[in-house]
Amino acid sequence: MANTGHLVEPSIYALAGFSVAQYGELLDAIYRGPLEETPWSSALESVRVLLNACSATLVLRPPTFDRPGSMFNMPPRETYRRQGVTYNSHYHSLDPFVDLPPGMVTTVDKFVGAEAWCRSPVYQELLKDLDMRYVLGADIQSADGVVCRFRLCRGHDAHDFSEKDQAICLARLPHIKRAVDLYSRIDVAESERGLYEYAVDRMLIDMVLLDDQGMVLKANAAARTLLGENDGIRLRGGKFEFADTRERGRFREPLRRSIDSISAMQDDGAPAPMVEAMSHGGQPVHRQCGAALPDRRTGLEGHATGGIPRYGGGAGAFQRVLDHAARAGLRRWQ
Repeated sequence: MANTGHLVEPSIYALAGFSVAQYGELLDAIYRGPLEETPWSSALESVRVLLNACSATLVLRPPTFDRPGSMFNMPPRETYRRQGVTYNSHYHSLDPFVDLPPGMVTTVDKFVGAEAWCRSPVYQELLKDLDMRYVLGADIQSADGVVCRFRLCRGHDAHDFSEKDQAICLARLPHIKRAVDLYSRIDVAESERGLYEYAVDRMLIDMVLLDDQGMVLKANAAARTLLGENDGIRLRGGKFEFADTRERGRFREPLRRSIDSISAMQDDGAPAPMVEAMSHGGQPVHRQCGAALPDRRTGLEGHATGGIPRYGGGAGAFQRVLDHAARAGLRRWQ
């Protein structure tokens, strides 16, 4: 059973027999998936229960010989294993139920053949003892070209998945694909942010993340130490407070310009105005300070920092931080 592109034919919805409330709950679980502590646990569990399956799995990155896969299972299990040998480490290479045409929902008995499946090493040596006889699956190609796998299993005492079961899964596929693409973007953004924060910490830069109202969302360890010294600048009510009114005005105006510029930023990614903030104590600060602002235009993090230009996303963000540090010579503000 296959769909056409990103569209699902009305007959599929009719065969699936969804009520409006039921379909809404399923979609809510899918799109909530990337934000859950265990991604897609709610979506996998809901479809597992709905289709009376003993296991539901979403493989975001299939395993290879030199790299383990990334998969989420309901009910939760560390991995599929037999005597210490796992699906990730060995049995993935013996699995005949792979490389399905994108957008197709089918059963292993139809795709491989019941006799061939029951003779296969992955079934005989692994899944049989786990009471996994019947398998329903679909492969999903994400926007970045990675093929993800969705699988449901039933035990030996159950029956194979029906046309209605396949229709229920097929109606969900376009939404799973969009949610996987969203998860991929979030994962990349978090990885790049982690690299950026690591570089900033190593450069002894105090960095504070603000929302578009100037409220502090997050501060790195160096910034927390500086603010805790209460040396002319501190946090009060979630915002910066300066001991000197001139410093307060000096900070507030460029901060407001930076916030306003983010929503009107040009498509060419021109840097936002920079914001400077430093301790007002008697001794000069031996590290730089900066503020980071969320980019409302892209939904990703933009930066307006003292001494540091705004860096966009991309794999080169980390290197650009280091390049700028070298050019700047890590000069402190006097």
